[in-house]
Amino acid sequence: MIETDKETPDESIDAPTAFSLVRFLPLLKERIHVINPFTRTFLVGWITLLDSIPDLELVSYLPEFLGGLFKFLSDPNRDVHVATQGALERFLSEIKRISRIKKGIAESRKSRSDGKRKRSGSMDSENSVAPNEVADDDSETGADDKDVSSDDDWVPGQDVQVNHKDILEILTANLDSPLGKMSRA
Repeated sequence: MIETDKETPDESIDAPTAFSLVRFLPLLKERIHVINPFTRTFLVGWITLLDSIPDLELVSYLPEFLGGLFKFLSDPNRDVHVATQGALERFLSEIKRISRIKKGIAESRKSRSDGKRKRSGSMDSENSVAPNEVADDDSETGADDKDVSSDDDWVPGQDVQVNHKDILEILTANLDSPLGKMSRA
């Protein structure tokens, strides 16, 4: 009879079954400083792939590896430069999209709160209005409540945290570097 190695329940729990971005980032931070153009291309490919997965929100971790990506732009290998530029453009577009979403939500909430204040102020002076006019006003309020609930729907990107401060510090540091001065000339 041949015995097989069976996993104990405790051993099977320790085996990772899903990708963990948090566990991947230290490896990326370690490898982002490589000089080999093939490894750089490989890393940019992984970054691009991971950024294409909506639920990972890689842009939240951008400061962790952005400096390395800027160094990739100086690579003499054209493939590394083109791939890196594409990834950076994609991150910039994503940051702009997230910013527009958050700004739109903030404006929507502000306009709703301004509308409620105006409505409550005007309702105080309308207490002496005929009953059929109040019914019309109630139907408008019902429509506004419906709009409010649709505004409260979740929008992809609204919960994504972008660390603008750290990103700007990395950008500024790269603009001050000799490489940044050469690319501006």
